[in-house]
Amino acid sequence: MKSSSEQLYEEEIRSLKDEIKMLEEQHADMEHSGTLYSEEHYHSTLASLRGKSKKDSTKQQAFAALKTKLDSLEAELKQQSQMSGYVLTNYSKKTLEKSHIKVLQQHRLSGRCHFLAFQIEFQLMEVQMEATVSTTVTDLNIVVESSEFTDMSAFVSR
Repeated sequence: MKSSSEQLYEEEIRSLKDEIKMLEEQHADMEHSGTLYSEEHYHSTLASLRGKSKKDSTKQQAFAALKTKLDSLEAELKQQSQMSGYVLTNYSKKTLEKSHIKVLQQHRLSGRCHFLAFQIEFQLMEVQMEATVSTTVTDLNIVVESSEFTDMSAFVSR
């Protein structure tokens, strides 16, 4: 029979062999899962980049559509100005009062009609009553900037 110390050593060797086998399996699993992680990471990165390029492409398409629309509106405005002789050079809008029922805005336009420069100031008051909205122009001021047409300026100011 084997001595007890030999048995202890053999059991220890068997235990160590089992532990080595288990560690080798864990190591193989870790290598395999590490490779999968790298592939998954690679694929997700590619998908992310594709998504970004699609988003960028969509943004570029939207920007191009807006630019085309702006160019079209500018051409239409130029044509209208040439036909009518009116050219607006400045416009501003300021909200003076705002509530859930009433909105009061001040508008200012500057421009010229052929050779006559003008400025127009007016206020728009929008009042909402149930389902309808009523809009009224108040405080209309028209200023004609020409020393040649003082009579017209006086007439328009009334």
